[in-house]
Amino acid sequence: MCETTETRCTVTGLAPGSTHSYEVTGVNASGESPRSAATAPVTLPEAPTDDGATKAPGKGVLSSNDGWNTGLRDGEFQLTMNLWWGENGSVFRLYQDGQLVSTTPLSTNSPAAQSAVVDIAGLANGTYVFTGELVNSKGTTATESLTVTVTNASPGAPSLSSDNWDGDGTYTVTANLWWGTNATAYRFLENGVEVGNGELTAASPAAQKATLQVEGKAPGQYAYTVELINAAGTTVSTTHEVSVTK
Repeated sequence: MCETTETRCTVTGLAPGSTHSYEVTGVNASGESPRSAATAPVTLPEAPTDDGATKAPGKGVLSSNDGWNTGLRDGEFQLTMNLWWGENGSVFRLYQDGQLVSTTPLSTNSPAAQSAVVDIAGLANGTYVFTGELVNSKGTTATESLTVTVTNASPGAPSLSSDNWDGDGTYTVTANLWWGTNATAYRFLENGVEVGNGELTAASPAAQKATLQVEGKAPGQYAYTVELINAAGTTVSTTHEVSVTK
């Protein structure tokens, strides 16, 4: 939105290459007028025309801290583009599997080094190919591709234990994730039927814990599992058996 008391208004902060339409409304002490018809779409240049470039940008190099930042290949990492020396770009574009995922304006100071950091999140287990482009008013230069493999997006495997040492039918079942990709929710199942659930705060790769309080069980065998859940998937524990004898 752009507000002014003049008959013109300067719009700032628009991404290079983006497309916009504009409408106008008048405002006075009595209220606001209906909006005008929208203008025809206007597409901004991919790079500023006054960036001082004398030739197309140098070739940037892509890298990521996937697996290094937390010890997990969990689909959340930073991808960095470095141009170590050469003609600068005024825009960096990042593609994931051929789809544009980020456009970053850059300050230019050729031939000094340039860098751009893009946060990547929410990737499921799989293999992803990233490519980049440095763009200035004289042209576009592509980076080499970077392949990132995600293997730990779903929660880590929890272990179950219980404290029914006296066999009396009142006990606590505890789920522990000692280390790994965290969950945001959990479900306890008893003999295949859900008997408890809740939310968890994710702070991978820190430990997580959930408990189920059980009371008044008749003598018999009870099989428990827990499901740890996040946006990427669900991980199920091995079965933990509890014997109630009295």
